[in-house]
Amino acid sequence: MMFRCDTPSTCRGSGVLLYVRSELQAIQFTPVSTFPEQVWSKLRSTNAKDILIGVCYGTPTPSVFGPGIDNMLRELVQEIGSKHNVLMGDFNYPDIDWSVHSCLPTASKDTQLFLDCLDDNFLSQHVTVPTRKDSILDLIISDEPETVDVRNLGSFANSDHDILSFDINTSVMESSVRRRVLDYAKGDYINMRNDLQTVDWKSILEPLPVVECWKTFREIIDSMETKYIPIKSVSSSSIKKPV
Repeated sequence: MMFRCDTPSTCRGSGVLLYVRSELQAIQFTPVSTFPEQVWSKLRSTNAKDILIGVCYGTPTPSVFGPGIDNMLRELVQEIGSKHNVLMGDFNYPDIDWSVHSCLPTASKDTQLFLDCLDDNFLSQHVTVPTRKDSILDLIISDEPETVDVRNLGSFANSDHDILSFDINTSVMESSVRRRVLDYAKGDYINMRNDLQTVDWKSILEPLPVVECWKTFREIIDSMETKYIPIKSVSSSSIKKPV
């Protein structure tokens, strides 16, 4: 399932996106806060305590949404602070030393107010290693100190931010979802092999560039699978798993 929040077309490269496995039965959650770049889902917990999973982006350019953007972010934090939650995103507060949980001398007033807001709402921030150069801009915030285990996986493609991987230590309800897959154990490989032997690979592939060769080869193999391998329906178990 995909949850997204798009920003105006004039804000290039902006917006937030959240994917949740369909079997987790996530539903959209909409806070009262008007902070512009946020998206939330709600997961049903096994202990009847729902957990909110959110993504937000705090732009470093106040002119994008006008003045007051930092105040709106604090209002959002205050709103979700009383709920079981995990909030992640690029907050763009580089002047916080998270190892000692205090602001650097260069920090702005809004930076200090943000840190105070986390403390006032008894929220924990779990990222302790730089995520962009020497700064910790990408944060993972939750209402419980032991909720999240974080790993830094290094840089991603041409992005100047590192990838963060983390586990949420909570249990949520997971439904049974049926899907159709190829039943390779019952494939008719004798006839598939005979059929493949009749393919004139040289005349088909030789005139094509490398990329088109692979695409054509893949299409032929896919057609053989469709023809000779039956489909079966499988389901995930209705079990309770940690996220």
